[in-house]
Amino acid sequence: MIRTDKPTVLRWLQVGQREGATHMLLVEDDLAHDIVPVYITPDEDYQRRVMRFRDARQMHIRAIFDLLADLGKQLDTIYP
Repeated sequence: MIRTDKPTVLRWLQVGQREGATHMLLVEDDLAHDIVPVYITPDEDYQRRVMRFRDARQMHIRAIFDLLADLGKQLDTIYP
């Protein structure tokens, strides 16, 4: 469950696109009970970055967005 509202996530996605990122992860910090955007740039290893969070104990990926694809459709799958 994502506790961040749709307009906030959309704003984060737009920031990532403007900055040239290819993907955005929504990562939940269990200690802070907060969700933060993590951007992946074209020069980063996507799989390595995702695995880093999957192996973390207190950080969990709640959603992965492809910033080169239709954002509206991706948002609709999370916020029906």
